[in-house]
Amino acid sequence: MGLKETGFPSPAQGYEAKSIDFNDILIKNKSTTYVMEYKGSDLLYLGVYPNSKLIIDRSVKPQDDCLVIFTYEGQFHCRKWVANTNHPILVNSQGNAITLTEDVCIFGVVTNIIRSIQPI
Repeated sequence: MGLKETGFPSPAQGYEAKSIDFNDILIKNKSTTYVMEYKGSDLLYLGVYPNSKLIIDRSVKPQDDCLVIFTYEGQFHCRKWVANTNHPILVNSQGNAITLTEDVCIFGVVTNIIRSIQPI
Protein backbone atom coordinates (compact mmCIF):
# COMPACT_ATOMS: atom_id res chain seq x y z
CA MET A 1 0.00 0.00 0.00
CA GLY A 2 1.41 3.36 -1.02
CA LEU A 3 1.58 6.52 1.05
CA LYS A 4 -1.10 9.12 0.51
CA GLU A 5 -0.41 12.85 0.89
CA THR A 6 -2.48 14.60 3.48
CA GLY A 7 -2.99 18.23 4.38
CA PHE A 8 -3.35 21.31 2.24
CA PRO A 9 -1.14 22.50 -0.62
CA SER A 10 1.24 25.36 0.15
CA PRO A 11 -0.39 28.79 -0.42
CA ALA A 12 2.80 29.81 -2.24
CA GLN A 13 2.65 26.90 -4.62
CA GLY A 14 2.55 28.14 -8.20
CA TYR A 15 3.27 31.71 -7.13
CA GLU A 16 6.35 33.37 -8.49
CA ALA A 17 7.01 36.96 -7.55
CA LYS A 18 7.50 39.26 -10.50
CA SER A 19 10.82 41.04 -10.28
CA ILE A 20 10.75 44.81 -9.91
CA ASP A 21 12.03 46.70 -12.94
CA PHE A 22 12.92 50.23 -11.88
CA ASN A 23 13.15 51.29 -15.52
CA ASP A 24 9.41 50.60 -15.85
CA ILE A 25 8.70 52.57 -12.69
CA LEU A 26 10.97 55.58 -13.24
CA ILE A 27 11.13 55.99 -17.02
CA LYS A 28 8.03 56.67 -19.11
CA ASN A 29 9.71 57.67 -22.37
CA LYS A 30 13.11 56.01 -22.86
CA SER A 31 14.12 58.03 -25.91
CA THR A 32 13.75 61.38 -24.11
CA THR A 33 14.94 60.43 -20.61
CA TYR A 34 18.33 61.25 -19.12
CA VAL A 35 19.96 60.84 -15.71
CA MET A 36 22.13 63.53 -14.13
CA GLU A 37 23.86 63.64 -10.76
CA TYR A 38 23.06 66.74 -8.71
CA LYS A 39 26.03 68.35 -6.98
CA GLY A 40 24.49 71.48 -5.42
CA SER A 41 22.88 72.05 -2.04
CA ASP A 42 20.41 74.84 -2.70
CA LEU A 43 17.45 72.48 -3.22
CA LEU A 44 17.71 70.63 0.09
CA TYR A 45 14.31 72.00 1.10
CA LEU A 46 12.81 69.98 -1.77
CA GLY A 47 14.62 66.77 -0.83
CA VAL A 48 17.27 67.13 -3.52
CA TYR A 49 20.57 66.35 -1.80
CA PRO A 50 24.10 66.38 -3.19
CA ASN A 51 24.78 63.22 -5.23
CA SER A 52 21.06 62.68 -5.90
CA LYS A 53 20.34 61.17 -9.30
CA LEU A 54 17.80 63.21 -11.25
CA ILE A 55 15.62 61.45 -13.81
CA ILE A 56 14.90 64.04 -16.50
CA ASP A 57 12.34 63.72 -19.29
CA ARG A 58 12.75 66.16 -22.17
CA SER A 59 9.25 65.41 -23.52
CA VAL A 60 7.46 66.68 -20.38
CA LYS A 61 6.25 70.29 -20.37
CA PRO A 62 7.10 72.33 -17.24
CA GLN A 63 4.24 73.02 -14.84
CA ASP A 64 4.05 75.21 -11.76
CA ASP A 65 6.28 74.00 -8.89
CA CYS A 66 8.06 71.30 -10.91
CA LEU A 67 11.85 71.04 -11.07
CA VAL A 68 13.51 71.79 -14.38
CA ILE A 69 17.00 71.36 -15.72
CA PHE A 70 18.19 74.27 -17.82
CA THR A 71 21.34 75.73 -19.24
CA TYR A 72 22.39 79.24 -18.31
CA GLU A 73 25.73 80.83 -19.07
CA GLY A 74 26.99 77.53 -20.46
CA GLN A 75 26.23 75.40 -17.38
CA PHE A 76 23.42 73.08 -16.31
CA HIS A 77 21.27 74.16 -13.35
CA CYS A 78 18.25 72.79 -11.50
CA ARG A 79 15.57 75.10 -10.15
CA LYS A 80 11.89 75.17 -9.32
CA TRP A 81 9.64 76.42 -12.12
CA VAL A 82 7.24 79.10 -10.84
CA ALA A 83 4.51 79.81 -13.36
CA ASN A 84 2.16 81.93 -11.26
CA THR A 85 3.63 85.20 -12.54
CA ASN A 86 3.23 86.93 -15.91
CA HIS A 87 6.39 85.15 -17.07
CA PRO A 88 7.62 81.90 -15.56
CA ILE A 89 10.73 82.20 -13.41
CA LEU A 90 13.22 79.70 -12.01
CA VAL A 91 13.90 79.96 -8.27
CA ASN A 92 16.01 78.24 -5.61
CA SER A 93 15.60 78.06 -1.82
CA GLN A 94 17.10 81.50 -1.26
CA GLY A 95 14.52 83.01 -3.60
CA ASN A 96 17.16 83.79 -6.22
CA ALA A 97 15.25 84.00 -9.47
CA ILE A 98 16.27 83.66 -13.08
CA THR A 99 13.83 85.06 -15.59
CA LEU A 100 13.32 83.11 -18.78
CA THR A 101 15.21 84.87 -21.55
CA GLU A 102 16.93 83.76 -24.72
CA ASP A 103 20.00 82.97 -22.53
CA VAL A 104 18.04 80.27 -20.69
CA CYS A 105 17.42 76.96 -22.45
CA ILE A 106 15.10 74.47 -20.74
CA PHE A 107 16.63 70.99 -21.05
CA GLY A 108 13.89 68.94 -19.37
CA VAL A 109 11.66 68.31 -16.37
CA VAL A 110 12.79 66.27 -13.36
CA THR A 111 10.31 63.42 -13.05
CA ASN A 112 12.01 61.42 -10.26
CA ILE A 113 14.83 61.76 -7.78
CA ILE A 114 16.96 58.88 -6.54
CA ARG A 115 19.01 59.47 -3.42
CA SER A 116 20.77 57.35 -0.88
CA ILE A 117 19.67 57.63 2.73
CA GLN A 118 23.10 56.45 3.84
CA PRO A 119 26.15 58.73 3.80
CA ILE A 120 28.28 58.05 0.77
